Amino acid sequence: EAEAQEILSDLKIDIDPGEMVGNLPVSKQQMVEIAKALSINAKILIMDEPTSALTAKEIDELFRIIKRLRADGCGIVYISHRLEELALIADRATVMRDGQYISTVDYECVKISDLIAMMVGRDLGNIYPRREALQQRIPVLEVNGLTRKGVLNDINFTLYRGEILGFAGLMGAGRTELARAIFGADSI
Repeated sequence: EAEAQEILSDLKIDIDPGEMVGNLPVSKQQMVEIAKALSINAKILIMDEPTSALTAKEIDELFRIIKRLRADGCGIVYISHRLEELALIADRATVMRDGQYISTVDYECVKISDLIAMMVGRDLGNIYPRREALQQRIPVLEVNGLTRKGVLNDINFTLYRGEILGFAGLMGAGRTELARAIFGADSI
C-alpha cells in the first residue's frame, strides 16, 4: 500500500490504496490502471476510448497525466473517435478504416476535415449539409409524463418524422434509464 500511495501521490491522483477498485468510479479505475502500468515501468500505454465515460473535469485530469507521462518518455497509443481530444494531446494520428491502415499524419499539419475524409473514404464537402425540412411535422413518438420513482421524473418529448432526437448528460443523469423505459425494458 505504501508503494501504491507513492505512485498515486506522484501522479497527483487522490485514491486510497486500501480501497477496492470495484468500489471506485470508472474514472478512478482508469487512473488505477495507469498507475499500475507505471508501477511495472511500462514504456508504452495503450488507451482505448479512455474518455468515453468521463466528465469534463475527469478528462482534464486524464490529459494532465497523459502529458506528464509523455514528458517522462512514456509512449502512448490513444485510440479515439473524438478528434477534438486528439488536438489537445496527439503528436501523430493514424487513420484506420474497416480494419485497414489508411495513413499516419502529423497532427499539427492536418485539418480535421482531411482526417474525416480519410476515415470515411471520401471528401464530405459540407459535413452537415442543409436539408429541406419536411412539409408536415408528423409525430412518430410522443412521451408525456414518463416517471420512474427515484430515477426519471416527468419526462416529455416528441420525435417527428425525419428528425434525429438526441439525449445528452453525464453518467448517472438517466440517459440509459430513459432509453430502457421507452423500450419497455424497465417498468415505469
